[in-house]
Amino acid sequence: MNQQQDLNKSQIDQEFPKVPRLLQRHTESWLAAGLIERKHVCRLLEHSSQLSKVGGRNWMGVILSLIAGIFVLTGIILLIAEHWNGISRGVKLLGALGLLGIFQWIGWSWREHPDSIRRWMAQGFLLAGGGMILAMIALVSQIYNLNSRPPNGVLLWLILLAPVPWLTRSTALWIMTVGVLTTWFGMEVDERDSLLHPRNGNGYTWLWSMLGMGLWGWAEMRQKLFHPAGVGLVRFIGAAIFLGTTLAFSFDMGDLERLEFRHPVVAASFALMGPVLWLIFRFKETTSQHKFRLLDMLVLGLWTEVFLGMWIRPLFWEPIMWATHFALCILLVREGGEEGRLGWVNLGILFILISVIARYFDFFDDYLSGGIFFIVTGLFFFGLVWFLERQRRKWADKARQHT
Repeated sequence: MNQQQDLNKSQIDQEFPKVPRLLQRHTESWLAAGLIERKHVCRLLEHSSQLSKVGGRNWMGVILSLIAGIFVLTGIILLIAEHWNGISRGVKLLGALGLLGIFQWIGWSWREHPDSIRRWMAQGFLLAGGGMILAMIALVSQIYNLNSRPPNGVLLWLILLAPVPWLTRSTALWIMTVGVLTTWFGMEVDERDSLLHPRNGNGYTWLWSMLGMGLWGWAEMRQKLFHPAGVGLVRFIGAAIFLGTTLAFSFDMGDLERLEFRHPVVAASFALMGPVLWLIFRFKETTSQHKFRLLDMLVLGLWTEVFLGMWIRPLFWEPIMWATHFALCILLVREGGEEGRLGWVNLGILFILISVIARYFDFFDDYLSGGIFFIVTGLFFFGLVWFLERQRRKWADKARQHT
């Protein structure tokens, strides 16, 4: 029986992400009840996956459905705005609530429909439903003249929206949720009464770096906090924010002003969120024999350099930060291949390329006016892209063998 049940929910999600959720639930229950053997479950799921691949995932259809959902949502908002004075409060509220329910119901009903066209269109309806949540918040605030900080409205939208992508497994809603989260964060820290408001411009980049580290660490708890549709997205966005901001710091940290916050203790506490989440979730989720490896040391080391670098700046701080950043990207590629994390491989290669290009132009800044320089630079970039793509394919293939 144990051998039959070793194909658990997380493995099904990872190995057969395209299989309709209803079929996954049925096979899980059959396997748990001992009604079917593991090899038969795998054959059923593989057959269903092959059927899904026949039509392919028509990204053009998905994108057009998302655009259609945005247009419908925008049109509804404009119609309400044009006839604001001629519509009673009750009609406005009931109409908006009804549209919200209709969009979500259609999206929910079609999200796993056998007809692939309806599955694509479901993403557009779910996106429109997610946007209608904000429309409802704005409608209620305007009807009853609720004076509030703008970030609070976006935060309420985030709270109401957060469970929806988790329930629907909608990639479009995951993108919307992460977009709403980052939008709220940017608006919140810009408010003068915010606990995280910095008193100079450097603090904004520093806060974004810490947010990126927090999201990245959070996403490392792969199967318990997120559905597979959201794990890679949150990890990529968090890691991209963290690696992008730290790379920027490695070029001009010495020219920046010292950090100043209205509440330094709150800012420092917020910054500690990243390494704490990273240590907890990496310790639980890593598949390597050693729980704490060189990659983890480099991640925490880079975070420490950014955390202390705005107050303590010894000599050669910038090249040390850049070297740590570059070594981290290399380790991401290697560890991603060994731990079966394709996202790490792609992130590492991407930021190796960005880092080399940025450092190249920074070093040869005085030669940018010469034609020969641009020819040599172009040839160098051709070679760099060729080399990095070969490495990416090599480590990506290795990562796939572990999933």
